[in-house]
Amino acid sequence: MADVFSKEKRSEIMSHVRSNGNRATEEKLVSLLRENGIKGWRRNYRLFGNPDFVFPKKKIAVFVDGEFWHGHPTRGQIPKTNREFWLKKIEQNKIRDNLVNQTLKDKGWIVVRIWQHELKDNRWFQKIKIALDLEGDRGELNMSNKIDEINLFIQDELAKLKLNKVGAVQAARWLDSTGLLKDSKNRPGLPLRRLLRDGKICEGKKEGRFWFIYSIHPCMNPEGKMSNSE
Repeated sequence: MADVFSKEKRSEIMSHVRSNGNRATEEKLVSLLRENGIKGWRRNYRLFGNPDFVFPKKKIAVFVDGEFWHGHPTRGQIPKTNREFWLKKIEQNKIRDNLVNQTLKDKGWIVVRIWQHELKDNRWFQKIKIALDLEGDRGELNMSNKIDEINLFIQDELAKLKLNKVGAVQAARWLDSTGLLKDSKNRPGLPLRRLLRDGKICEGKKEGRFWFIYSIHPCMNPEGKMSNSE
């Protein structure tokens, strides 16, 4: 179906959506932070990349990213009008996001990126809580920034295996105490050790208190049998 708006009108609409969406999203997170008793954050804090929220004493920068403008792999729907322009624009945003992340990390900051849709469940809380727990343990900084990438990979691969979807955030936060991965509704789900034993998870690594999973393809040993890696 053709876009009913001209290129100029579509650009104006998208710009308006971005401006209003940012304000509404930030206000939503303000309410959530207050409701959950999370303190020590500030808005409009002068820092490279202009984070939406900053925990100055703990050196944590929080960005709330819109799915469209920051290129969510499955939720960012590109307008059909002037498609190449929008693809280029979003790719530039992603490059800038990576630059901001790396620059802040090099300066000793923990960077937390939250998708707008994650404000509807407890994933935003878990990301911030993990960052607060990691404060003072900068050796785990690089691992914390892989959460989104690992989460998408885990959900895709477990879906192929017809297993419950699992969030990497939940796994990272809870696995050490319960021995179970939690499913997408935050219910106790799959025992990691069993999946490792049965060869359904090739690679899992524990960093401090947290488990991070890198591969869920079935593991085969040189004889062609499932590995029993623990």
